[in-house]
Amino acid sequence: MARRLSALMLPLVTVTVLASGCGFDRKSTPISPSPSPTSNPGSPQTSYVGTWSSAASTMATAADACRNIQWKITNQTTTYIAGDFSAVCGAFTITGTGSGQLNGQDVALAVSGSVSGSGLQQCSFSLTGNGTIQGDTLPLAYSGTTCLGTVRGTETLRRGGTTTPVVINAPTPVSPTGNVTVSSTQPTLVATNGTRTGPAGAITYLFQVTQDVAFSSNVLAWSVPEQSGQTSLTVPQALSAGASYFWRTRASDSSNTGPWSTIQAFSTPSPSSPPPPSSSFDLSRAVIVVGPKNFATWAETARITAISQGGGSLCIEHTMLGRWPRTMFFDDPNTLIEGNQWYFALINGTWYGGAGEWVRPGQSCKAFGGGSEEFYDVNQEPLHSWNPRPGDLVGIASSTPARAWPQMRTSDERTNVEMVRWQ
Repeated sequence: MARRLSALMLPLVTVTVLASGCGFDRKSTPISPSPSPTSNPGSPQTSYVGTWSSAASTMATAADACRNIQWKITNQTTTYIAGDFSAVCGAFTITGTGSGQLNGQDVALAVSGSVSGSGLQQCSFSLTGNGTIQGDTLPLAYSGTTCLGTVRGTETLRRGGTTTPVVINAPTPVSPTGNVTVSSTQPTLVATNGTRTGPAGAITYLFQVTQDVAFSSNVLAWSVPEQSGQTSLTVPQALSAGASYFWRTRASDSSNTGPWSTIQAFSTPSPSSPPPPSSSFDLSRAVIVVGPKNFATWAETARITAISQGGGSLCIEHTMLGRWPRTMFFDDPNTLIEGNQWYFALINGTWYGGAGEWVRPGQSCKAFGGGSEEFYDVNQEPLHSWNPRPGDLVGIASSTPARAWPQMRTSDERTNVEMVRWQ
């Protein structure tokens, strides 16, 4: 999947960087001819400040192409031009800044920026290009590097035209969804960022929580700035225990507001459930049967937001789901994994733990068949013989690939360990 993602993103980044290169090229070059060839060369002959857009042929609507590319030139001198740009490429947002050196009608560009989106860690790129202004157009040849590979190509930029209106789309709820029982009365709500078109400003997300599915009364609301790829909010006040709630979110900038996301339901843990004696669990003292022995030292970059059991499956929702690095499963380019589920059991007074089921990118649920199914090697005792009973206290966690560590190793990150009563 890592290769597949690279293959998918390369054309996206190519067009993006193309666009960005163009944008900066535009920014750094006079896009319209000088009206007076005899003007004083020591002062700018034409103002290039304004919005530039890619040619219609590049405004493709295919899933792997960029659209609504906008470049705003904001700064100009006799020999220098600079500004910023934005574009939407598939599910990915492109942003950057760049500058260009002017020599008559020739332009030498230098561009840098970032690519961000769901399932992709922030990806930086740099680009250089050269072009010559021809009337109101600027054909460019460019090349550059990104975290996903080398890019090169040509693009034609045109000045003027109608500014694309700002449209902010609805975010997509990630967790909690499906009316699961969350692990705390202060759950973390997570949504994939809504895509947008046009020159949107800084984005803020409004989260609402209520027990009224119509959201007509007793609505709790909080606003947070947009985060990379996904935006999350840990509910800042305790909700009622053993109650059903609904939540939704929407994105807006200072002038434009997008539609609400779909409404999702969840339940808070019952007050009748005794609080897990988490103080009795010390991850640094747990005996790791399968996986890296130093698991307790891994960076805790994610928080579990919901755990559900049923139908022979265990589901773990957390704030980095679908966002951790991907890697091939035992060198199979057709199978990508993101990490492992972890299980911790108290056996004869000692906590034992091990990395269990592999999970694909964004996958939260895996079948759980008991100790001998998860820890099938007889040398993996005592977890090999462990079969949790209803009511047993079990520790649950997720991590980047760990079961065959360091094979398929990525970034050595984990969630917190959540204590649950086995159902």
